[in-house]
Formats: sequence, structure tokens, C-alpha cells
Amino acid sequence: MEAIETAYKQINEKRLEQNTDSNVIMPYSIIGSDERTKVGAEICTPYSRICFLEMTWADGHVERGTGWLYSRDRVATAGHCVYSQEHGWADSIRVQPGRYGDYAPFGETWSLQMLTSNNWINNADSAYDYAFLRLRDPIGDICGFFGYSANSGYVGAKVNIAGYPGDKNPWDSGEQWQWQMSGRLTIVTTKNLYYLIDTAVGQSGAPIYYPGNNIAIGIHTTGGTLSNHGSRLTAAMVECMQTW
Repeated sequence: MEAIETAYKQINEKRLEQNTDSNVIMPYSIIGSDERTKVGAEICTPYSRICFLEMTWADGHVERGTGWLYSRDRVATAGHCVYSQEHGWADSIRVQPGRYGDYAPFGETWSLQMLTSNNWINNADSAYDYAFLRLRDPIGDICGFFGYSANSGYVGAKVNIAGYPGDKNPWDSGEQWQWQMSGRLTIVTTKNLYYLIDTAVGQSGAPIYYPGNNIAIGIHTTGGTLSNHGSRLTAAMVECMQTW
């Protein structure tokens, strides 16, 4: 374990040398060869709990992302999926759990309310790039929802990320498939989890979870040159998730 931590520390030092602007949000990066695999059409736990998001802004701007159900009518995602420094608050978000291809096996619903951090809104601080959605319908009663844990994760722990990457799902195709990859946590800080798991645009908001028990411990948000990372669930975030 000490050797692993030393190697990952060296990776992190190189990453910090090359990525000095903490406000730059690039939610994608293929590190080396692309090792993501496609989730099959037989949607089961936990993939049924991972949602395709389509965000529309008042000015007509449309983007896509990923979210994950953490209760019957709540979704966690990235802050930049609900609030854009260029476009403001998203006007509406369509939510389709477990979508595969052009089919939404559990139906769809819409966001009623959105919540993100003031540090994200005012400062575009990537350490606070997370958000929560309150849904119109308790769709989690049908497809289930993730368990989650605060302040979890340690260097070397195996985690999984699954979501809807745009490079694998061209917008004009009309189809959206989940892609996934497992990897080890390389760096764990108070607010972030770092890993060498490949991601792409559209996977922002995907769950970072333990594949053994499907417990979510973070939200994927950002890509980098030598590693990708996401927001680690903190006690304050979990309290918000449980009381909002």
C-alpha cells in the first residue's frame, strides 16, 4: 500500500504542475487507451439508477449529462449541469433512468427544483461543482436508488464510473448508451477523488461508486491531463441530500 501511495503521489504532483487553474472545467479525458465498456441492453442494478439528463436553458442552449438517483425523487449531478456561468440556471432538466439506445425502460420525469453551491455559482470553484435535483415523480420507486457515504474512499480503492459519454453517443443519432469503467483511486483529498478512469463530455454528474456494494462516494465532474476527478461526498453534502 505504501508503494501505491508513493506512486500516486508522484502522479498527483505532476498533475498539479500541469493544471494550475482550479476553475477550468473539462469534464472529459481519455488517459492512454480507452478502456470503457458498453453497458448492455439488460439494464439492472446499479445501471437502472443512473440517469441520462437533458438540460435546456432559457436561451435555447441544450446540453446533456449524467445523474444518479439517491432517493425515490432526488438526483445528484454536477453543478455545471444545472448552473452555467454563461447561460445561468437551467430552465428544465429531463431525467431518464437507465436509458439505453432510444428507449427509456423506466419512463422519464423532470426536475422541479435544482440546488448547487454558492461557491460554484459565484466563483466557478471546481471543488464545489455538485448539484441536486428534486424530481416531479418518485421514479426511484421503480428503478431503485443508490446508497451513499460521506468522507469515504482511500488511495487504491476500486471504484466504478458509468454514464452517458457524448463521444460514444452522437447527439444526432437519437441513441444514448451507458458506458462504464473501473479503476483505482489515485488521490483522495477532503473534497475530491482522483482516478485514471476514462470519461468524456456527457458523463459529468456520473456516480463514483464501489462496484462491490454500489455505494456512491462521489460525483464525477472534471477531466485532466494525467487524471480525472470528481467531488467527494462530504458530511455537509450528505446532510443537504437528506434534508433538502
